Amino acid sequence: EKIVWTRQGDPAIFTSSPPEIVFCLGTPPEQPMYPEAVVLTYLLAENKADITDPAMILPGSLDQVRAVVPVGTNRVVTMAYPGTASVTGSGATAVSQMIVETVIENSQGRSTVKWLLQEQRPTAAEKTTRWRILSAEKG
Repeated sequence: EKIVWTRQGDPAIFTSSPPEIVFCLGTPPEQPMYPEAVVLTYLLAENKADITDPAMILPGSLDQVRAVVPVGTNRVVTMAYPGTASVTGSGATAVSQMIVETVIENSQGRSTVKWLLQEQRPTAAEKTTRWRILSAEKG
């Protein structure tokens, strides 16, 4: 997290910028690969009302996610994930899912949100495993 403090006047009065998270390459990635990066990219999006990109949220999941985490998330306080995925199905139908938990702060206060992400398996065209938001719930 990055906060910039600016000194103003005499006697010294300091004001701070809003907290922000700094990504290595500047802005959040367009195609986040790791589960926590997908959640963070969603939370830091300038206008979540415009997010329809299946690169972050599985089709059919957007309205449910918006209902839990509406536009206006100001700060990500903590983020945790177990680093292990649960697998359902077998062989070609196996699907991995993982939970990422965040504590966020906005104008309504602080809340914990559990995000369920689902693996998008590699294909002939897309050779990288990616994770997408399947649902979110307050918890």
